[in-house]
Amino acid sequence: MKESAIRFGRQQSLVGVFTEPEATERGQLAVILLNAGLIHHVGPNRLYVRLARHLAKRGLAVFRFDLSGTGDSGVRTDHLAFEQGIIDDAHQAMDELTSSYGMKHFIFIGHCSGAVHSFVMALEDERVVGAALINPQTERQDWYDYDRKRKVQRYYRNYYRKQVLYDRNHWFRFLSGKSDYWRIFRNILRDFVWSLITTTLFIARSKLETQVIRHDPIQKRVIEGLRQLGARQSSVLFIYSAGSSGLERLQILLGREFDLLININQVRLVTIEGADHTFTLRQSQASVLEIIENWCVPLMESWNTPQPQVLERAVL
Repeated sequence: MKESAIRFGRQQSLVGVFTEPEATERGQLAVILLNAGLIHHVGPNRLYVRLARHLAKRGLAVFRFDLSGTGDSGVRTDHLAFEQGIIDDAHQAMDELTSSYGMKHFIFIGHCSGAVHSFVMALEDERVVGAALINPQTERQDWYDYDRKRKVQRYYRNYYRKQVLYDRNHWFRFLSGKSDYWRIFRNILRDFVWSLITTTLFIARSKLETQVIRHDPIQKRVIEGLRQLGARQSSVLFIYSAGSSGLERLQILLGREFDLLININQVRLVTIEGADHTFTLRQSQASVLEIIENWCVPLMESWNTPQPQVLERAVL
């Protein structure tokens, strides 16, 4: 395995790390990892580093780079809109791997917002033969609020059910007047009961909006996008930590189309039990690596044909 730091792009302002397998013949398929939010190219909890090296050992070249204005890459100077700037950066990364390393086919992988951008790139460019979407998360504020409330509910439910209910010291303080009754009242009624009611109503309203009213513009884009990629024989992998609000969002968006589009033909969905959003635990990361590796195997068999000639370039 060999890793090289590369500066590239029209302005030479983008920076990334190219991880190559040890095989003497380089294939024509490369993986590109897109930033998870504002986290630079190491990924959340160094997930991208481990993933790049793991796939390189299996014979895949992997490029993890920083989008403009993130990590080691410079800011844009052309005033391009944010989303268009991400697409442009990704196209420059593909062009760089094609011109300098002879790559012709690409797999995009990203976490959270990087997953959303990977899906967009799969739709934008027919050179993309696969996209692995790790915990894709909506950017809508109401869903962020919903996710936060769910986490608060889970915390207080576990706290009172597992710690307080069976602890005699807590009961002694409560019955002897030494507890903060207002705080207990607030935690239970506001942060658990009322929050549970509002989140339940939010999910009911979201289902109504997408399945009956159908005015959510993202819904049409996702459904048509999955159909388009399926017709093009491009593979899509969804990876969610179990209980993710992002998975709830996907299920609501697809509605009746869920069973028709997921785990059929080119689209696969996998959930990982006991994992948080950023896969903090090494065991959770190991599951991500194994799932992506197994998903990549048929893509490698189809697209990773050896090159008759290897091109080289100068690196940083």
